[in-house]
Amino acid sequence: MWNIAILTMMMAAAGGYTVLAERQAETLEQHLTEASAESMANYRTAVVAYFRKYDQQRSTSISLTALRNSGALRPWPQLEAPPSPPWANYRDADGTIYIYAQQLPRREITREIAQLSRNSVLAGSYSSGSPNLQSPIHGDTKIPLLALAGKGVPDGAPVWLAVVP
Repeated sequence: MWNIAILTMMMAAAGGYTVLAERQAETLEQHLTEASAESMANYRTAVVAYFRKYDQQRSTSISLTALRNSGALRPWPQLEAPPSPPWANYRDADGTIYIYAQQLPRREITREIAQLSRNSVLAGSYSSGSPNLQSPIHGDTKIPLLALAGKGVPDGAPVWLAVVP
């Protein structure tokens, strides 16, 4: 009888531990997703600061080295991790700045960047089936992403636009 009681308590403890482990894994995954979105936000801030300083530069991208040398971006080991930096940028002739993922992130972060942008219409994702920015909040934003054509942006990659006043 005592054996059954002890076995029951051990099974209950194991079940409780499993539930806790699953919750912790979900929480960790959410934190990693938020960290990736914040990484994109920090990169975007640095690129916008650079183009504010060098407003005459149009139809170009800025390298990590140029961002760092200008003082817009501090050293950031995760950004330089192989195989390549996760984020890229492009400024078109009209001055619109495009920040986008060079490869699909391991986690879907489009909702998180939309949240960081306070549900801005300028945050969304690239879709090869549509010429416009796709927002998780607003759907098709009617904001064209033609400037990203030929840049190798993967389908579904997060894109966050900026306009320097």
